[in-house]
Amino acid sequence: MKRWSDSDVSLLKKLWFDTSKKDLMRIFPDRTWKSLQRKTEKIGIERCISKNNQYLKIEPWIDGEMLSDGYVGPDGRYGHTTKYSSYAEFLKKKFNSIDMTVTIYPHKYVDRRTNKEYSRCLVRTRCFFKEYRSRWYVGKKKIVPDDLIVNDSLFLHWFLGDGSVTKNGGLLRLATMGFYHSDVIKLKDKLLEYGIDSSIHKDNNMAILKSKKSVRTLNDFLQNVDYPECYSYKFDRLKLWLNKFRG
Repeated sequence: MKRWSDSDVSLLKKLWFDTSKKDLMRIFPDRTWKSLQRKTEKIGIERCISKNNQYLKIEPWIDGEMLSDGYVGPDGRYGHTTKYSSYAEFLKKKFNSIDMTVTIYPHKYVDRRTNKEYSRCLVRTRCFFKEYRSRWYVGKKKIVPDDLIVNDSLFLHWFLGDGSVTKNGGLLRLATMGFYHSDVIKLKDKLLEYGIDSSIHKDNNMAILKSKKSVRTLNDFLQNVDYPECYSYKFDRLKLWLNKFRG
């Protein structure tokens, strides 16, 4: 594949933000979509997703959802299943704030292990995320995007979905066993850039280390986030984890 000229890079910078994939492929006929993505990642330019001929910037909290329980189907629909109806409403408000329509589907299921019936809610958007899916999946496998940036908003939704703290506040973990080990190493580096020290266990999950840096970052995090009441227990345990370090 031919080298990128300065004029081609300049053109890509102008068009990448809000030009459709179809038009980009027409303008750069000698490039594949993957090569365009790789180039924009290297030069650090962002892309928005299209919705009714408008463009919406992907919010960091959506990436946080994708690190935990969120998923995007091949049709471009974002989905999330939760046992908390209040969390479903929380997500609906978040999506509505960026002009995305969300439908909540309450339903019941029987756990085959316990034979008990439970309620849960499926949160689904319309097909807004077709291009976004390619950022998070290789085939059917979820990956960690190279351009991911961890901030308070992203970490909140990651922690809500896949964070856990033992009742006595002794261990703070992030469930990452579903990712490739190389992606978990990448997440470790991303967390360090955010200001959190961590280690990777043999089961491919991550533990947050009780360092001064981690404590300082998480104390700041607690001052800047708004979370649903259904997950308040996680934050009570996180505060205990922080207090144990100070003690």
